[in-house]
Amino acid sequence: MEKISTRQAITFRNILFWVHLAAGTVAGLVILVMALTGALIAFEPQIVDFAERGVRNVTLRRRTRKD
Repeated sequence: MEKISTRQAITFRNILFWVHLAAGTVAGLVILVMALTGALIAFEPQIVDFAERGVRNVTLRRRTRKD
């Protein structure tokens, strides 16, 4: 068996580090998107009520009878 040189070991370690970092970052972003969309779905009624707080106000007019 051939012994791996120090330079090759450092290069392999660097490659492994960057692959691990990239995979962790991608996984973290996926989890972040899932958490944010889950929170939005869970609080959807409250968010809609807040967004439409001035839209659904109905003022009642007093009707007078016309005979």
